[in-house]
Amino acid sequence: MVVFEGNMSADVTSSGPLAGCLAEAPVEESSRSPMAWVGESVQIKASPEVRFRRQSGTNLVVVGQHQEEALGVLGAVTLAIAAQQIPEQGGRFVVCDGSATDEPLGESWQRLADELPHDVELVRPRKVVEALEVLAAEVARRDREDDEAAPSIFLVIHDLGRFRDIRRSEDDFGFGSSFGDEKPVSASQQLVSILRDGPALGVHTLCWCDSYNNLSRWLSSQTLREFEIRVALPMSAADSSNLIDSPAASRLGNHRALLYLGEQGRLEKFRPFAPLPDEWLAEVAGRLRGAATD
Repeated sequence: MVVFEGNMSADVTSSGPLAGCLAEAPVEESSRSPMAWVGESVQIKASPEVRFRRQSGTNLVVVGQHQEEALGVLGAVTLAIAAQQIPEQGGRFVVCDGSATDEPLGESWQRLADELPHDVELVRPRKVVEALEVLAAEVARRDREDDEAAPSIFLVIHDLGRFRDIRRSEDDFGFGSSFGDEKPVSASQQLVSILRDGPALGVHTLCWCDSYNNLSRWLSSQTLREFEIRVALPMSAADSSNLIDSPAASRLGNHRALLYLGEQGRLEKFRPFAPLPDEWLAEVAGRLRGAATD
């Protein structure tokens, strides 16, 4: 019997594809093209999935004001990716967490970082410039040395609008385009280089922003093209058209979202995951730690 509970977010603990992924943790080598799931289909069909191949544009952005569902999507994607990475072989995560600690879900990323056996670096807004500088330098090194076999790194940005230090400035014309004396590379430019050059070299970005307006204030329209994987939560028709080339997100009801895959030009409606339950996460992380030590 299939029970469809359309009046609530999807339950990550009952996701068949994710459960299968978590049960088959890698024992020999990390996946170079990990798969992930963002929720449950609203039709009798397979759950919507995304794959992080080493090719340009393979970054994910979630846009919309429903923080719980944005957190559910990014958390589930991060967990699925982690399950396909052997900690000793890499599988590093840099989580830029814009949550306020006194928010109801403010400690969610800290709990995930504490539970996973992988290298998870938690970065608060005041430290984001240094973190992006290190990551951009690693992308540049991989590019310079043609190091395509380096372990995967995943940059997670939760609540982009909280990171004012990486907002693009009005006179930010990009690399090599400043007039007069050469200016130091800004954190905004470093983020652009990570988004543009990172995916082909195994460095992918997962981002949530609460509105398309904020997204466009932080990132130029050209930079937004580096997000081939997009999740639209309910928003205005104009914002929806700008984000996914369709006003369809303006017609979404509660607990609904749209997955847009730019490479395929495909749009799929689904129920996004709710945040990861603490007890379930602890159980899953325990199994991953056990697999890592076997």
